[in-house]
Amino acid sequence: MGFTKCLSDQCLLFRKNELGTIIVCLYFDHDTMVVGDRKAVDDFKKQLAKFVNTKEEGRMTKYVGCMVKSYNGSLYLHQSNLIKKIERKFGDRNKNAKI
Repeated sequence: MGFTKCLSDQCLLFRKNELGTIIVCLYFDHDTMVVGDRKAVDDFKKQLAKFVNTKEEGRMTKYVGCMVKSYNGSLYLHQSNLIKKIERKFGDRNKNAKI
């Protein structure tokens, strides 16, 4: 399908062509995360569907424990939920912590 493996992570693939850029992350449990230009992503999904049954889970909101937001064409990972959980658990004891 014309993808190149990332040198530092063999599960991360990328492709750039006339439809745009696409990045695919393959997980050991057969899950796949796909990000990129809309036309490139749509084309990849059509190509993939020829070989395997796929199920789209919708817009990604979490990734490896981080919350995911998209804004102005960029993806942002944050852990505000984890920070709130730590604040609830440790309360005032955490106010003087240095980060």
